[in-house]
Amino acid sequence: MKTQFFSGVYDTWESIQREKFAFLEKNLGFWFLRGRVLDLGLGKGFFENFLEERGYSISNIVGLDCDRNVLKSQRVASVLGNGNRLPFKKESFDCVVCIDTVHLLEKDFLWILKPLGLVLLSVFFNEQNYEKKRELIENKMKGFDILKYLVYEGREKEIFILGRKRLI
Repeated sequence: MKTQFFSGVYDTWESIQREKFAFLEKNLGFWFLRGRVLDLGLGKGFFENFLEERGYSISNIVGLDCDRNVLKSQRVASVLGNGNRLPFKKESFDCVVCIDTVHLLEKDFLWILKPLGLVLLSVFFNEQNYEKKRELIENKMKGFDILKYLVYEGREKEIFILGRKRLI
């Protein structure tokens, strides 16, 4: 059921996503996409398409999604899976990107990042639920030092947080 919902939404969502990616590029850049990168909630690969169109390499990105249909046409290595049961070894990524998917994650993903690994999380919000969404995304940042906190207020409002995994 969820997979059908996600598949149906993707095609109507691309232009909104591209606006958010352009905001990220302007206000943060993509310097953090170094080493092995996991796109947690790959979807149709809009982020990777945007990066590639702008001249960034996507050969280091691995995408994970629960929708088998969207994985068929990806331009990056892709893995069928669930963000709450990650099929990867401990400390196997240098960076995790989780755009518009963090609200679906019930479990911690800190363990898949190498020491001092980077994470970019985002969550959409509206005026009525901003505080709740801000709290949700900040709770996901436990174990990370926050490097950048951005709020995008376009057609879809979004909180972005870039963090670095703390050394224990």
